This record gives sequence, C-alpha cells and structure tokens, in this order.
Amino acid sequence: MLKKKPKSALVICFGMGATFRSLMSWNVQTTAVELVPSVIKAFGYFYEDADRFLKHPNARIVIDDGRRFLKRTRDRFDVITLDPPWPPEAAGSSLLYSEEFYKLVQSRLAQDGILQQWYPIGEPKILQAVVASIRNSFPYVKIFRSLYGFGFHFIASRAPLQTPTVDEFILRLPEAVRIDLLNRYDRETSHKDFREFVSKILAIEMALSELPDNPPPVYITDDKPFNEYFALRRFFGWYKAVTSPPLMRGLNGAEQVFIDMRIKSAKAFLNAYLNINASSTLRLETLSAALSKWISDSQSSKQPSEIVSFNLGYLFGQYINNRLGSKWVSTHNLTNNIGRLQVRHNESGTMIDPAFELYNAIAKGNINYFEKTYKQLEKRILK
Repeated sequence: MLKKKPKSALVICFGMGATFRSLMSWNVQTTAVELVPSVIKAFGYFYEDADRFLKHPNARIVIDDGRRFLKRTRDRFDVITLDPPWPPEAAGSSLLYSEEFYKLVQSRLAQDGILQQWYPIGEPKILQAVVASIRNSFPYVKIFRSLYGFGFHFIASRAPLQTPTVDEFILRLPEAVRIDLLNRYDRETSHKDFREFVSKILAIEMALSELPDNPPPVYITDDKPFNEYFALRRFFGWYKAVTSPPLMRGLNGAEQVFIDMRIKSAKAFLNAYLNINASSTLRLETLSAALSKWISDSQSSKQPSEIVSFNLGYLFGQYINNRLGSKWVSTHNLTNNIGRLQVRHNESGTMIDPAFELYNAIAKGNINYFEKTYKQLEKRILK
C-alpha cells in the first residue's frame, strides 16, 4: 500500500517469527516486541537462519508488553503489524483489538504509515466488532481475505489507501522479498509465474458491505471486550442470524488449468457451430448465436447441457473479467467441502457463477442470457 519503501517497522507479538523475518527481508529497521522471552528462543526451531536475522544490525528485539511499549517509545513507524493471539476469544486479546489500542497505534505511526493486522476465522459477530473498532479509529481501511482463505488482513491508515495493481505490486518488491514470498507461501508457483502468484495475493479485497453489520452495533473497547465475553450469547443462541462472508481465495494451479481447458473447449464449440474462433474481440452476440444453434441441433451426438454450460460459462466469465476488471476466485463451503469457481468484482463485492447460471438459463431455453446478465453486472459494477 505504501508507494515508497518503508524505513521502519514494528512487530507486536513475535510468534513464530515469520512476520519479523519477512520485514527484515525489506532491509528496514525492524523492532519486534514480545511479552514472553522464551518465544524468541523458539525462533530457531521454526527457521534455521533465525540467528542470522536476530544478529542483523537492523533488528531490535524488545521483551515487553506491546501496548506498554507503544506508550513508552518516542519512535514512529512506517509499518506496525501484529497477529493477536488466536483464537480471538482468548483472555486479554481484546487489548489488541480495542479502540484504545488502535488510537495508541495511530499515535506511533508515521503520517502516512499503515497498520496491518490479521484476524482469523471466528464468530461473525466478533468480526463485526473488530471491523467497527478499526473503522472507528482509522479513516481509511482496506480488508483482504488471506492468501488461502483463512482469515482476514486489515490495512488501516490516516492517509488514503490505494490498492496496487499486480504490476505495481511487483515493481515495489525487492528481490529478497520476492524470494521470501515464494519460499514461504507457495507450493506450486515457480519464479516464472510470480505475476500469477501476486494476483492470488490481491485476488480478494472485501467490500465493506460484504462484512457483517447486523443490529445491534458492536465494537471492542478496553471496558467492553466483546470478543472475550462470548459464553452467554452462544449458550442462549444470540446473533445466530449474523453470517460471515463466504470463504474465498484466489485460484490454485489446478483450478486455473481447469478454466483454461474449458475456455479452449468453448472456442472449439464456437468453431463447430459458427465456423469462427473466439478471440479477444469476442462478442456476446457470438455466444448467443452458438447457443441458439446448439439448442436447435437435433443430432443425438451433440454435447450435453452440462458440458456446454461449463465451457461457454467459463468463456463468458473470462469476457466479464476482461471488460469489467473482475477476477476468478474459488469460494469454499466448510459444510460440504465443495469449492465453486466464480467471477468476483472486489470493489463492489459482486459475484457470479456463470457456468451454474448458464446451466439454469439453458434449462429455460434462455438464449439471451449473455447479453442480459452482462448488462446487469455492468450496471451493478459501474454505478
């Protein structure tokens, strides 16, 4: 989010040391504050090169309470990051989610500095309280799903925030940071596919309208630790109507290959019925014409509706992405462990499963599906 390279960073809650180690790869002055001394000693258990980072001249380790450190220090930081203890219901964790804490963080940030905080998956009403507390404390907030869909990353600042494009993101990364990203998170992407990997990181930015905002309004303060006092409301079933946003992530390699294969099959389908090849100048009328010819095809050997809806649906999805700046995402259902590939527009929170919707449209004989659906999406996204 920072257009310039940060000069200083603060880590609150050392944990395994992953965040500290990543910030060090930026070659910036990095201070890590940890309450429990033995946590620092365990750093070497997780990373063989831990000693090299701890002895680096840019590194500073402080054994202290994070909030007390913020009150005592006179330093200001370009980046302050923390991963509070998990789960968010843990005793004392509200002190790292409260409005008083965020005000304290704000006082130690540089004028255009940013706070980055991870929140794990949990009770939807607690998520609502965390979002409200951050928004009450910072004028500018962005929220991203984590890379593999587990939890949320909050970015907050007193200065306006602009989500970088994939190319801008890559240009701002030192080579050491690129290597650290690939080594840490990705299991399937090579350096040649780094752009695709970055697109996964930026894949899902949540619109505030997608996050829980059910009455009554809730927030977290030092005197009202909503996240910690959970037993009674769960025992009595309060706030059951509050639901979390769907579990989402960027595509993995197999999913991207699947979509590419479907698009390739769709182009062959267009060639068979219209004797043309789909290209970057694909027109919606072309999809409708091919669908109409397929519907009127009386041959028993023609492709079944399931295959046609998959192929043309994914080609239509790619058309939407190119025209409206949306992306493919995988939404995951924790109940049945089934994922769906959908088109998503981050700024508006608009999502559509074009293959599924096309299947229903075919069942109704609706050959105007493409034009009608696109116009509806365009209206919602560009309003």
